[in-house]
Amino acid sequence: GSFSVDAMPAQGMKVANLDDLKMATMILPGAKQPVVVSVASGNTNTSSSMDYTISVERLDGTDTALRVLEMPGATISPVFSPDRTKYLVHIPADIDRLEIKFVPWDDGQNF
Repeated sequence: GSFSVDAMPAQGMKVANLDDLKMATMILPGAKQPVVVSVASGNTNTSSSMDYTISVERLDGTDTALRVLEMPGATISPVFSPDRTKYLVHIPADIDRLEIKFVPWDDGQNF
């Protein structure tokens, strides 16, 4: 996958390394990539600048956490939390089929 950073400086300032930010950056699964945004005064008489570092992390697809867990028609207890892995599910006697809906934490996960 890849990512890019759009930077908008405050009024009277400029992004000093804007050309470095215009291209997409490749990042491998499980990798972290720092991106430095240099902000300088828009005043040509001043040479002061400040660097901001953004750390981008791409998950590796092996995470098994879930963002969402739903079982329409059934009741899960306790209430869903991404940190919890064990639940009690109450399925009414009149339900013949239970659909389990979930959204993985990492979009790269395969099930």
